[in-house]
Amino acid sequence: MLKANLQIANLLSWSRILSTPIVMGLLMLTDWASSYLIAAIIFAVAEITDVLDGYFARRQKKVSNLGIFLDLTADKLFTAGVLVAMIEMNIISSWLVAIILGREFLITGVRTYAASAGVVIPAGKWGKRKTVLTGVSLTWLIAWADAALRPNGILKGLNDWVLTGDFQPFKWFFLLAWPLVYIMVFLTIFSGFLYMKDAAYLFNERPMTPPSPPQPLEPLPPGEEKPVKVIQPSS
Repeated sequence: MLKANLQIANLLSWSRILSTPIVMGLLMLTDWASSYLIAAIIFAVAEITDVLDGYFARRQKKVSNLGIFLDLTADKLFTAGVLVAMIEMNIISSWLVAIILGREFLITGVRTYAASAGVVIPAGKWGKRKTVLTGVSLTWLIAWADAALRPNGILKGLNDWVLTGDFQPFKWFFLLAWPLVYIMVFLTIFSGFLYMKDAAYLFNERPMTPPSPPQPLEPLPPGEEKPVKVIQPSS
């Protein structure tokens, strides 16, 4: 059962990696009216798999090295790829993407540094909220782009079809897209700050020393794992 859960988690991570070029391609298609709507659906489903793969991996309270690598790689690759495509199609401003991706690269660097010291700093509750809101806001933004930026968009056509006088049923729904994006960017900065605060002691406790020649690793006895220090996030 444990092996099956880990395999499902890894398959879900692979699905996000493979979905990256598909969503990017759909966002760059200008002639196919359904491309943005399909991209939004695939993006939303992929974000749900991010929750599910963690569930399956933690179901037995164990994770594999491959699973950790795939999960982190899939998250970064999928989000970065879709954001780059959204810049290309003028859906989102480049400075917003720079903040989002800059935070991800910074946290990845800190995690790598912490891992070298045998320390694990898990994401706090604000980081998890940021992840959820990122998925919701970017899905909403793609739907907004289909209704507002594309003359042949499915949602644009639907909005026009139900238009009655000056009342646009979808107008207020889509106006929420950008407030959600700005809230998401704020949480991106705020959660990144909290993560850096939790990791700050690493840069004071252990002075940097010249790297020593690599030593051969001795295999651990079966059933034993390398001990690591887990830092509980402050929030």
